[in-house]
Amino acid sequence: MGLFSKSSLDYVVQIIELTKKIKSKIRKNRIEDAKRLIRSILKFNIKEFNKIEEETGSKELLDECKQVYLMSNEALEDLNKNDLRKVNEILQRIINLEENEILIKVKKYQEIKRELKKRKLDIDRIADG
Repeated sequence: MGLFSKSSLDYVVQIIELTKKIKSKIRKNRIEDAKRLIRSILKFNIKEFNKIEEETGSKELLDECKQVYLMSNEALEDLNKNDLRKVNEILQRIINLEENEILIKVKKYQEIKRELKKRKLDIDRIADG
């Protein structure tokens, strides 16, 4: 999964999906794979999160997303300490962002866009007549 998105919100949706994969890796005791995935989240420049408020007008969502970066770093530290209980708690908090109203709309838009692409339509290029 690439971490390059057209918008910061797309990126947050990707982080949530990536976090689910991290939890799965931990359940399967593939700790090094989980660490690698967390490091990929940490590569994102936190300053980019400021675009979220511009895109949505939601300071609350911006604050939550900034916390994702901090929580990811904390999860990596706890994973290095082998504190899997704490890591799972942190990862679940990140996954809970999925319930944010704005992210639900973004995810729905992405699903519709994927479906239309399958039908050979590019909704980013459709214009009113």
